[in-house]
Amino acid sequence: MEKQRDELISDVTQSFFEIGRTINQLLFQSEQFQLTPAQFFILNQLNKRKEMTVSHVGELLGLTSGATTIAINRLEEAKLVYRVRNANDRRVVMLQLTEEGHKLLQLCLEERNKVATKVFEQFSTDEISDLRVMLLKVRKSAKKEICE
Repeated sequence: MEKQRDELISDVTQSFFEIGRTINQLLFQSEQFQLTPAQFFILNQLNKRKEMTVSHVGELLGLTSGATTIAINRLEEAKLVYRVRNANDRRVVMLQLTEEGHKLLQLCLEERNKVATKVFEQFSTDEISDLRVMLLKVRKSAKKEICE
């Protein structure tokens, strides 16, 4: 019984990776966007939070400070984000979306929704709802495991 459970967990975990990779390929290989998944994540988080520190971006992505700086430099060079120094503490650098960054993100989100709609077209609304509940439970459990 335990072996069967382990095999099921392995299959589900592998499916997570394959689904993510497939959606990333569909979305990010388009010349229209020219973003990496990490860059998309940064833009999306900035859109949700309005601004974030550079270090917080690195923490969310699990990147070193050097890798975070490179990703942000590329976004800044593309005029998708800009840095703002905190007036009270010049060591603190906040990131914000530019108008161009916001527009590109909206196009990416629309395309992601089109891709997701195609992926889920064979599922009923109830099946999608059930899957969402299970995935939220998995996400909560994973976050709890990381925090412990």
